Amino acid sequence: VFRQDLGARPDATKVLIIITDGEATDHANIDSAKDITRYIIGIGKHFETKESQERLHEFASKPAKDFVKILDTFEKLKDLFTELQKKIYVIEGTSKQDLTSFNMELSSSGISADLGHGHGVVGAVGAKDWAGGFLDLTADLQDDSFVGNEPLTPEARSGYLGYTVTLLPSQRLTLLLATGAPRYQHVGRVLLFQESEDRAHWNQIQEIDGSQIGSYFGGELCGVDMDQDGETELLLIGAPLFYGEQRGGRVFIYQKKQLGFQVVSELQGDPGYPLGRFGAAIAALTDINGDGLVDVAVGAPLEEQGAVYIFNGQHGALSPRPSQRIKGTQVSPGIRWFGRSIHGVKDLGGDGLTDVAG
Repeated sequence: VFRQDLGARPDATKVLIIITDGEATDHANIDSAKDITRYIIGIGKHFETKESQERLHEFASKPAKDFVKILDTFEKLKDLFTELQKKIYVIEGTSKQDLTSFNMELSSSGISADLGHGHGVVGAVGAKDWAGGFLDLTADLQDDSFVGNEPLTPEARSGYLGYTVTLLPSQRLTLLLATGAPRYQHVGRVLLFQESEDRAHWNQIQEIDGSQIGSYFGGELCGVDMDQDGETELLLIGAPLFYGEQRGGRVFIYQKKQLGFQVVSELQGDPGYPLGRFGAAIAALTDINGDGLVDVAVGAPLEEQGAVYIFNGQHGALSPRPSQRIKGTQVSPGIRWFGRSIHGVKDLGGDGLTDVAG
């Protein structure tokens, strides 16, 4: 245990919890365990005597009264685990004044990512009490700066900002970035940031809120440069748990205007799949029908065994109806969750057509 050759980090905090229902028959090597925080839990009648209790104290960290617990039955472990959890959180570095306050200890950094334009951006949904945010990494991926909700309000907690991140290139403006907080106030929110001219920080410029409770609005994002001129025209926002008209999931289309992105239309899957999760994955595809415009694929992984919809590009917009619906069973009879992720940029077969992986 705690060996570097087995993957342990040399600077990691070490915590050991020992649960026993019998008296120890071996000897404690306390000197070698001084850098390990040791909790000892004795259960049952064997620990009614002073001698047996002192034996437990030998194994525990000091002061022993804070690290030794004696219980009558195993059933009482449940309440004890709650107490231990709070103590371990303190050991890991959370605030000693507020045991429920977290900074970056449980950030889940890397749950989402986008690389390009001199940036490496990774989502950190667990940062700041799960209000979330993202880390902007330098080009060599060595240093980072954290960007989150400013100001950090109580309403932002548990919003999961950073669940999705996507860079939005622009020729007329500095780089834009969109990031989703699908649990914000239960309806979801997407924040738009603009890179400062000196590239030193990000400025929040727009908030886009969802409308339906539990829809997971912002759970998927996709920027679309329709004519591939380096300017993002559309921002697609997925709400895979949206419900209405026997259709499960929506994709909302926002078009870049002078005052920011404004909603212009929405995409839906076929009726009859109220739990289909249409919009769980969205991908901009290199032109696949030869008209010179980018096309878009949308996944619905719970429509039967999964499905992928293809929506062809139009000038400044997307066709409201899919040109194709690919069922998972067409790909493989035993497939499941087809459409959970999608990618289609390269021509892998050399036939001049973009290949799509789902």
